[in-house]
Amino acid sequence: MTADSTWAGSSVADLLGWKLVSEEPGLVRAEFEAKEEFRNPKGPIMGGILAAMLDMIISAAIRSSMKPNQTPRATLEMKVNFIGAAQPGTIAAEGKLVHVGRSVAFGEGTLTDPDGALIATGTATMRIHTE
Repeated sequence: MTADSTWAGSSVADLLGWKLVSEEPGLVRAEFEAKEEFRNPKGPIMGGILAAMLDMIISAAIRSSMKPNQTPRATLEMKVNFIGAAQPGTIAAEGKLVHVGRSVAFGEGTLTDPDGALIATGTATMRIHTE
């Protein structure tokens, strides 16, 4: 299953403007479209929206390296570091698999603005389901 098919038809992916850019096992690049409605009262994009973007890109990177009988089922833990303010528009995302075991996988991700400035980083631990 590809990262694009993982999120195809997902209302969350549609809401966040998910667009797959490239994929290889353990490395996924995508773009999100941060909408005006995602702004917090001070003006930048709300942190929770950015965290959701990181959750999606990290999950896609982990999923891209799974065996056919495996799927990431749930985010067990996630840490987000907000580095810079995000404005409405395109946000580039990159997710990487760090390690996969029998029942958990670890990944990391970054979000950058159109000029390449770092917006946020994140790490996540995800439970792996094996059929």
